[in-house]
Formats: sequence, C-alpha cells, structure tokens
Amino acid sequence: MKIVIFLFVASILSLSFAFAQTVKDIDGNMYKLITINKLEWMTSNLSVKRFKNGEKIMHAQTEQEWYYAYQNEISAWCYYEDENGVDTKTILYNWYAVVDKRGLAPTGTHIPTVFEWTGFVNSLGGANATPRKIMAKSGWETYQHFEEHTANMFNAKPVGSRYVSLSPMSHWIDGKSKGKYTNFWTSTSLNQDLNPNYAYRIGLAYNYPAVINELESGIVGKLNEKGNGYSVRCVVDVIP
Repeated sequence: MKIVIFLFVASILSLSFAFAQTVKDIDGNMYKLITINKLEWMTSNLSVKRFKNGEKIMHAQTEQEWYYAYQNEISAWCYYEDENGVDTKTILYNWYAVVDKRGLAPTGTHIPTVFEWTGFVNSLGGANATPRKIMAKSGWETYQHFEEHTANMFNAKPVGSRYVSLSPMSHWIDGKSKGKYTNFWTSTSLNQDLNPNYAYRIGLAYNYPAVINELESGIVGKLNEKGNGYSVRCVVDVIP
C-alpha cells in the first residue's frame, strides 16, 4: 500500500512539473518556458490578439492607425511589414497594451519590469556576456560568437520593431530593422514628470555587443517612446 501511495504522489508531482513547462494564452497559443535567475521565462514572443477578459486588442493595420493609437494612448498591436509584404508571424505591441488593465500576459504570468530584466541579464554574466547566450543562432545579419549554453533556448530573434517618431524610412514599411534588431518592452515607465511618453525597453542589435538597457546606461530617447511596436516576453508569477 505504501508503494502504491508513493507512486501515486510521484505521478502527481511529475504531472505538475510537466504542466509547469508551458503556458497558454486566451487565443490558445502555447509557450515553452526556461528557468533563468529563478524565474520561468517564455522562450518565444507573445502573439496573443485578445486581452484576458476576451476583448480584442486594436489591430493597427496602417501607419496612420498606429500613430493614432499612440496619440490617444490606445492599446494596439501590428504585424511587422517588410519589403516582401506582410509578415503575419511577427506581432508587435505598443506599451499601452503592455500595461492595459484588461491583461495582456497569459494567466499566471506577467510582463517583466526593467528590474526583472536587469536581474536576468546580470545572472547571465552582464550586458556584454548576455547577447551571445540568448540570441537565436540564425536570422541575424551578423552576430556574436555564441556559447553552448542552455540560455540559448531563450531564442531571441531579430524580428524588427515599429517606431512613431523616427524618419519615414524607419518607422513603418522600412524593411530595414528585421534581421538587425529586436526590442522587448518592460512594464516599467520612465519618470512620469520628466518623460511621460517614454518607457524602458531591452534591446539587442546585430552590430552592438551588449544588451541595451536604459536603466543601466541612463540614455533615453525616441526608441523609448510608448507608441513604438516591440516584442513582449512574459515570466511566470512567483507565488509567495
């Protein structure tokens, strides 16, 4: 009897562990997880199109709609458009979607703060060591010498970004940032009094050897504008 009970408990624990390896959003998209710095991070970018309450997130299909969302602080997402047409696999969000009270992150997860991202980077050896440990091994125009490290499962791909205040050749149908850059939103706004339209992001670039983090550098600018379209990763909530 004791053996049967032990096997039953062991099976339950095993199932719980298996379920903890993925999360699912309201649209049914599944995301694998990897543990880094004691937090479980998604290994692919968020691609949900509805909030947790079931309401649709605005799909900004044109440059004008994207800028309108920014001007009116409306949550929005868009596809990255390249020179070959619409890329329907890459979904980017403005910052207003990130902090919308209706909930962008899948149940049981949240969008990390800049402090959680900084802890993530520091746990992998710092800003200079992290890119070669988390950048995908394909897709980048050029890239650092990669290390054989489990953190490569993070699989940061150069999916490009959308901008609201850069030159016209840079912020909508540019065909220029994909393959070169990727940015991840944090849930942390910059100082509301000094920079009410800016938020922290985490950046990776094909020609820059370090993780870009304004919390560390103190340098902020148009790449921090809340209307920009960036990728989103989530982390599993820690139960106290």
